[in-house]
Amino acid sequence: MITVFHPLDSLEAHTLKIRLIGAGIDARVSGDDLQGALGGLPALGTLRIRVPEEQAARARALLDAWHAEGRDVEQDRP
Repeated sequence: MITVFHPLDSLEAHTLKIRLIGAGIDARVSGDDLQGALGGLPALGTLRIRVPEEQAARARALLDAWHAEGRDVEQDRP
């Protein structure tokens, strides 16, 4: 597994993970457990979205396309 994205917070991490899984990519979030270690404050730089190396190029392309469309986590909130 290699890192393809560093999300800002847990919500963004898991939203993008679900999108990648929906596109057939085996995505995982790592570093999420460290968020609580700082008293609920964002542990900047610790969150990572990781995928198998052979799926990394496609995952990066999808992430880039979503961000280029202006689709961010804020738009996905109810």
